Amino acid sequence: MRKFNLVGAFCLLLGSLLGVSPAQAKFARWTVTCTFTEPWASLSVSPTQVLLSDWTDPDSTLKNGRATATASSMTISGTLSNGEPFRGIVKRQPGGLGESGWTTDWSIESNFHNNRTAGCIRYSQGMTFHTVVNVDRADLLMVRASPNAQAKILGSVEPDSEVIVDPAKRSGSWIRAEFADLPGDSGPVIVLKGWVNRRFVSTKPNR
Repeated sequence: MRKFNLVGAFCLLLGSLLGVSPAQAKFARWTVTCTFTEPWASLSVSPTQVLLSDWTDPDSTLKNGRATATASSMTISGTLSNGEPFRGIVKRQPGGLGESGWTTDWSIESNFHNNRTAGCIRYSQGMTFHTVVNVDRADLLMVRASPNAQAKILGSVEPDSEVIVDPAKRSGSWIRAEFADLPGDSGPVIVLKGWVNRRFVSTKPNR
C-alpha cells in the first residue's frame, strides 16, 4: 500500500495557497525589497509578487517575474521592459542602500543596469505589498505598536505609497504591518513591526 506523504501534501497545500509550485512550496519565497541606484529602482518580492519600480522608466515592469527560494538564497528572473533578461540572486551578505550609510544584512547580485550588487531588506514571511489609500495628501498613515488608535506610533507611511502587510494577521479593523526604519544618517536598517488600520490599505495587493 502506498504511504500518505504528509510533507508532500503540506507542500501542495502551501503552494496552492501562495500561488507557487510544489517545488517552491518547500521554501516559500520570502518577502524582500532590494534597492538599486544609478538609476534608482527597487525590486520587491513576496510569496505572490515580483515587482520592479524604476524611476527612469515609470512604466517599466518585470515581465514573467519568477522567484524561487531555498533556506539561504532566492533566485529572481524575468524580462525587463527593453526585452533584456533579468537574473538576480539574493543572499545573506552585507549590503548598502545606494550611496547612503545605511547597511543591510542581505544583498542581491544581478545584471540590472550598472548595479551588480544592491542592498536588500528582508521582512517576515507572508508579508505582501499594498498601497496606502483613503489618506489625505496632507496626512500620513500611522503605524502603531498595537492594534488600537491610542497605541504608540512607531512610524508613518505617506499617501499613495507602498505599505507592507500580512493579510493573514488581523485584529478587528487592524492589520499587521512592517516597515524599514532608517536610523539617523547611517547604520543598520531595522525592520519595525506594528499595525495599521485596514481601511487605509488597498484590498488587492500591488501588481
